Amino acid sequence: MTPVFVPPLILGAVAFYLGVRGYIRLYLYYVPLSLVIIAGLLWLVAGVPPYVNSVVLALLAMGLFLCACFGMGWIIHRILTHKPRD
Repeated sequence: MTPVFVPPLILGAVAFYLGVRGYIRLYLYYVPLSLVIIAGLLWLVAGVPPYVNSVVLALLAMGLFLCACFGMGWIIHRILTHKPRD
């Protein structure tokens, strides 16, 4: 069995990559899909249905984590693609 923190780290790494590449539209589709994946993993592996308060809080935390990962990647993208002013 994989440790419980591996799937969120993989999803966060993908969000970071989307930010570095500057794929905003793809990211907007990726976040809801990844939250559904996490809810499904919690339901299938742990047996906790997605409407329990602790799962809702976990999904909110995961959404904030994905936003932070994308934000860091987007900042790096903006630094790398910045054109100096003349």
